[in-house]
Amino acid sequence: MYIHEREKWTNFRWDTSQVSLLQEKVFRKQGLLYGRLSSLGFDSKLRAMAENLTSDVVYSSEIEGILLNVDQVRSSIARKLGIENIKYSAPSHYVDSVVGVMLEAIQHYDLPLSKEKLCAWQAAFFPSGYSEGGQIEIGKYRTNEEHIVSGMFGREKIHYIAPSPDRVEEEMEKFLTWFDGEEPVNSVHRAFLVCEHSSLRGWQWPFGSHPF
Repeated sequence: MYIHEREKWTNFRWDTSQVSLLQEKVFRKQGLLYGRLSSLGFDSKLRAMAENLTSDVVYSSEIEGILLNVDQVRSSIARKLGIENIKYSAPSHYVDSVVGVMLEAIQHYDLPLSKEKLCAWQAAFFPSGYSEGGQIEIGKYRTNEEHIVSGMFGREKIHYIAPSPDRVEEEMEKFLTWFDGEEPVNSVHRAFLVCEHSSLRGWQWPFGSHPF
């Protein structure tokens, strides 16, 4: 039985005493980072933010087998943040789109999340309709079965089968209601739960293979 076949499967539970120890380490490192940033001037903070975003965009794309030009990503971010005196490399339309999605998510994190927004972000990441050489559905929830498989052809091993396509709309409505709700959950727990919700619903959000 897969986890999504259990009743109320998204009501995750955890041992607070164990989680709190790891959470304390995270908050301590966050505090050190905020302390260092507070000693920087405004321009230096912007540059530090730009470098961090550049790494996020580049490494996130590498996970999906997409190699982006670091200078183009840095230039796109610098232009959108209004940072001057930086070596400029004209970014491609694709790089600009990916950077736009990342900045929108970060700068407007407090706005409600919706199906339309998720679909628009996914479409921006895959304008060609292909991922890792395979065609995927763009700008909508998946209509195909999603399996996590390893092994050679004819000797495949199925590790996980995501919820069937006819369940995706309902499951995502539940997720968005939870995400946009006012339940008091700290940011670290929320980030973990988002990953669990999305991956178990269909391998990194409910679109085609590897949309993010």
